[in-house]
Amino acid sequence: MDSVTIVGAGAVGHACAAALRAHGYTGRITVLGSERHRPYDRPPLCRGFLTGQTTIDELALEAPDEDLDADWQLGVPAVALNAAAHRVTLANGRTVDSDAVVIATGSAARRFATMPRGVHTLRTVEDALALREELLPGARMVVVGSGVIGLEVASTARDMGLDVTVLGSATDALCTTFGATVADAVFGLH
Repeated sequence: MDSVTIVGAGAVGHACAAALRAHGYTGRITVLGSERHRPYDRPPLCRGFLTGQTTIDELALEAPDEDLDADWQLGVPAVALNAAAHRVTLANGRTVDSDAVVIATGSAARRFATMPRGVHTLRTVEDALALREELLPGARMVVVGSGVIGLEVASTARDMGLDVTVLGSATDALCTTFGATVADAVFGLH
């Protein structure tokens, strides 16, 4: 193989490119990402970055001395895959051909068809920046979802002086992910 395209410039896309290089792959690596940022650690978005204590540079997954010799094509989402031809089509109409394609897109936040003012998701740096503007002491916030991210956002907002209500259930993501004992302990802390 002379070329690999990785669709997704998040943690998994970065790990895939790093693993290819670590295992001696010397061909062309193209990493496609819909965000304009290089790979960054997402969990701190709901704590340190949301409060302004952590910068985007501090979230970077790439080590300062890391050089994956990859072609990072960021800011334009992939919209189609022709698996037989190993061709990825981008939203701007450009195509990327390679010998192999790795899909490393992760998950997407659930959104309303139209996002009313004051309604946010938290998946990207831009999402966190938009939410950060509204985290004012004394403000009221409703967090829909009592999984790890929802509870971290709620905890962070409370620490910042907001009145927070969490909508969710004990059978939510925490129980599924960690089991009832850990979920009960986390719910107790919150």
